[in-house]
Amino acid sequence: MSQTFHEIKFNRHKAKLKKKRLILVTLFLIILIFPVVYIVNKQYTVFSGINNLDLNIVRPNPTEIPIKTVKHFFAPVVKFTDSRTNITLDELKSSQLVTISENVDIFLDGYQADVVGVETLSAELNSGKIAILQINQITPNFKTLSVDG
Repeated sequence: MSQTFHEIKFNRHKAKLKKKRLILVTLFLIILIFPVVYIVNKQYTVFSGINNLDLNIVRPNPTEIPIKTVKHFFAPVVKFTDSRTNITLDELKSSQLVTISENVDIFLDGYQADVVGVETLSAELNSGKIAILQINQITPNFKTLSVDG
């Protein structure tokens, strides 16, 4: 049985209307369900047990970590012709260190160094000592050592 053009058009229009009604009813139900669930939960506290579940989860206490800001960068230096290119941290702590007088107030904690003048620093480095200088105090006459690497 064949359909006329008018019947096909009418059936398509009817299908579009059904689809639109279905979408509107679905949206209406969704919009209606949220307030109902909220009111029922408020009045009867249906979902209140969800917040009080004890899953025996160990939660660590927050601890405050002191933050130290680095204000000065230091580098170990030797004379330029020295064959060493790196040094371990333990070797650095146990070796004879020198620094200049500008670094006395800001020198690293846990390190001991002899204080020398800028003029005598090269002579001290020639005798095999290691100088601890700030980055802006290093000149081309010195070679920096990499620490632990």
